[in-house]
Amino acid sequence: MLVPQVGSRDGITIPHQMPESQFLKGYELFGWIHTSAEEKHQLTIAEGLMQTKFLNENPSFTTDKHIILNVAFTPGSLSLSAYRLNLNGYEFLKANPNPNPGAFTNAFYDKAQLLLSEKFMGFFMVPDNVIWNYSFIGLGIVSNLKYTLVPANPKEFYHESHRPSHFLRFIKSEEGEED
Repeated sequence: MLVPQVGSRDGITIPHQMPESQFLKGYELFGWIHTSAEEKHQLTIAEGLMQTKFLNENPSFTTDKHIILNVAFTPGSLSLSAYRLNLNGYEFLKANPNPNPGAFTNAFYDKAQLLLSEKFMGFFMVPDNVIWNYSFIGLGIVSNLKYTLVPANPKEFYHESHRPSHFLRFIKSEEGEED
């Protein structure tokens, strides 16, 4: 599922509310996906801090069940790696929200097993207004956003529904030129 979000190289902002949908009944959230342009070969501090934030905000999240899946789009390939922040890592990041990069070691996380199979079929779920990318709309709107999910294919990152202010500027500039 793609939830409403504002992302950057260093982090992501998503709503505090966990998504609701009749289509989620019987499913369990297993973690989140972080896409990047390079393979890291380790859990990054930013990913650990994001996982700590999720654990703090969602009592149903646990360090032993929920993973971070890193999908790296490297030139000519795709690389997958999965990590689980362990209890020591969670406690460390909870106590040190701005840690020294050298202090966050591989002792604070474990590699998680990945199994790829053709046997499992899936589907996408997106917010009921079909807008998931708020990067062009604004940061403040996402944190407290209330939304439900519906099954649908997600719109592309640069889709016009994600950039209404760009199109309003185009219209205003065209109207100004006509005057």
